[in-house]
Amino acid sequence: MDRSIDNSSEYINLLKKLTPREVEIIEEVARGRTSKEIGEILNLSHRTVQKYRQNICKKLGINGYRALFNWCLEHMKD
Repeated sequence: MDRSIDNSSEYINLLKKLTPREVEIIEEVARGRTSKEIGEILNLSHRTVQKYRQNICKKLGINGYRALFNWCLEHMKD
């Protein structure tokens, strides 16, 4: 299942807060990948991925990995 960003203006405005790398991270989160798996795919350490996830959560006003995953499911489409 390939997930892409929903194109509605509300979601685009939220995504404008994120860097291109952060968008890559949330795309992988939406696929259900762990920090370790994302790190391997993007050639980053799992700690770097965790830091990106923390920054994404702060920018989107959500708290925690589960909330980030749920946000991805809600705001991203197949």
